[in-house]
Amino acid sequence: MAKVFLIKDGFFEKIWPMMKRRFTNKDGRSLLKGKKVAVKVHMGEYGNLYHIRPAVVGRVVEFVKEMGGKPFVFDTLAKYTGSRDIVEKYQDTARKNGFTEESIGCPVLILDEMETFKSKSLSLEMPSYVMGSDALIVISHGKGHAHCAGYGGAIKNIGMGMISPKSKADIHQKAGPRMTGKCSLCGSCVKVCPKQCIFVRKKWSVEINSCIGCGRCINVCPNKALSRVIDNIGSLLTEPLTVVAKKIPERFYITALISITKFCDCGANSGPPLCSDIGFLVSDDPVAIDSAAIDLIKKEKPKFFKNMGLEPMDQINAGEEAGLGSRKYELVEV
Repeated sequence: MAKVFLIKDGFFEKIWPMMKRRFTNKDGRSLLKGKKVAVKVHMGEYGNLYHIRPAVVGRVVEFVKEMGGKPFVFDTLAKYTGSRDIVEKYQDTARKNGFTEESIGCPVLILDEMETFKSKSLSLEMPSYVMGSDALIVISHGKGHAHCAGYGGAIKNIGMGMISPKSKADIHQKAGPRMTGKCSLCGSCVKVCPKQCIFVRKKWSVEINSCIGCGRCINVCPNKALSRVIDNIGSLLTEPLTVVAKKIPERFYITALISITKFCDCGANSGPPLCSDIGFLVSDDPVAIDSAAIDLIKKEKPKFFKNMGLEPMDQINAGEEAGLGSRKYELVEV
């Protein structure tokens, strides 16, 4: 059974001893000395006030450097138009949100040079610079992901955050709608579609290449006539993790359960927080850390995941089935 550690307070003091135990071998030598260490962070849309704090990332970078590692912080481009859809815009957004080499202590990279990897059902474009790393530290903001994944944490930070805009689009489109029931042509789905890619004339149709898979149309349909192209999108989110597991030998996960909002950090307006701050989770296991996060949020706010669009445990179960980790865990408060 995987261990997930909960730091309710004192993160800055407690995280270093935990990471030192993880990245020190039996002979007392650093596993990171001279190694290329990638630190995955979602730096938030411009205007978002709830993304991961730069100081948290900086503290982790300090540790990596103390252990002799060569860290860099990175993210990939967004699929949709906004402040993160091209490198120059995301660099500016990262700076405005507090992520600079000066503040973090290492290079902050927005990566768009990709290498293609085959997974079970996808052809995934992933950042070539990262895939040659010796270690990956994934720092996630645990929160809801309404209409799409249900929950966004470690699995989604890699599964959607470590792939190209094209690969993001491939997964989103598979989360899009198909007509499986009887349409009354009421047009409810048209009104809620953020991309205006659903049409109701003499019959219902969708321009699937423009669809972002938000699921609003499916949730609003009064006749329950719509369903997703693929029922378990959680399984697609786990496929990039299977590639990472083969390519990067050392992996470590930190999830901040603070400022827990209904929507993800991809939007400028993702708030307000709907759940009290819980603390930080730490684990070697991406499945266990997400499973623990969901359980802790439910304990704090039992109805938090109601009407999120997808069952948040879908990605957890898919991750376990793929051999990426265990949904069962031992929670250890530090």
